[in-house]
Amino acid sequence: MAEYGVVQEGFRRKRYQEILSDMQSRARANFGGTINTDTNKPFGKFLDIHAWELAMLWETAEHVYNCIAIDTASNAALDRIAKYKNIKRKMETFATSDSIKVSGTASTIIPSGFIVGKGDGTTYSTTSSAVIPLEGYALVFVECNYPGSRGNAEIGDVNAIITPITGIDSVTNIRAIVNGQDFEIDSVLRQRYKETVGGLSTVDSLRAAVMEVEGVVSTIVIENPSMAIDEYGNPPKSFQVFVHGGEDEDIAQAILASKAAGVQAYGTTIIEAIDMNGYSHEIGFTRANVIMIQVKVTITRDQFWPYDGVEQIKKNILEYIGGVGPDGTQYAGLKVNQSVVRNYINSAIWPVGGLVDVNVELAKEGEVLSDQNIIIGEFEIARTSFDIIEVVLQ
Repeated sequence: MAEYGVVQEGFRRKRYQEILSDMQSRARANFGGTINTDTNKPFGKFLDIHAWELAMLWETAEHVYNCIAIDTASNAALDRIAKYKNIKRKMETFATSDSIKVSGTASTIIPSGFIVGKGDGTTYSTTSSAVIPLEGYALVFVECNYPGSRGNAEIGDVNAIITPITGIDSVTNIRAIVNGQDFEIDSVLRQRYKETVGGLSTVDSLRAAVMEVEGVVSTIVIENPSMAIDEYGNPPKSFQVFVHGGEDEDIAQAILASKAAGVQAYGTTIIEAIDMNGYSHEIGFTRANVIMIQVKVTITRDQFWPYDGVEQIKKNILEYIGGVGPDGTQYAGLKVNQSVVRNYINSAIWPVGGLVDVNVELAKEGEVLSDQNIIIGEFEIARTSFDIIEVVLQ
């Protein structure tokens, strides 16, 4: 049986004929095989009307699905995606020029609204009045009467006098006109988005770029905009990325692609990253200090305790704190500078079921267990593992 909607390959729309066919089959199943579903008959027309409306809803659903991807989004949806790289669709503009040479008799007034044009019928109007001086010509400012690139012109293209005035003999543009801009269509905006590397060179964009690196689970960025070494040891005009997870080389390349030119990427780990031109750059970042958390859970059970309850509890705790499971699965868990809270661990345990009472004790690995939360430092990250999670059954 065919699957519709969001499937593994993307979105599969159920089309009108498929909807109608299914509705006719359902009608025969419910009302008997003799029911007449011919679209020329009353009941068939009823099915046809509803199938058509449902087909339109499926088209809308497909369009909404396509709005999330740069290759399929259009119109306003594409505009919203472009904002992620600080790109805005270019609107149409009117070409202007301050280099229209109007020649004629001295003292002749060139009024505002005087119209000149090109051979293709494109016209321009002066936006203010002027007077031809003794030299016999004046340079005036004009704006095209049509938006877009139609108003652009090569030198000498604007040579027609559309509103004849006594004393004005000729006009010409002595410089090219190039600032007329068409409305940017979807295909052009989409291509510009793809050709734009990274976004703004801000703390947020740096963090976003590093978070996209495979394996990275948490990162923070500290910048030093001053001319002195800051409290974190960052040199003047630098930033430091604290990160957990991911490969060193991938992280360095992500930082290089997003950082501003001339600003130092400082850190305890230094990697040589290569730019698009093949030049090497020293990129620094710092690994967050991993704090392993020991957990002891004492459980009082009832008859509903599941056979795999211990494994479920350990897995739920691992998902909350973060770490690598026995099967190699990496759980993101807590972020840098997030403390370990006993109440959250309790909340993760109770859904297992079959529990009467739960007591949670915590400690940094190697320290004494207690019923206190574990405070994690500014550039530290908490992790745990099955080996240091103990479940005691009572």
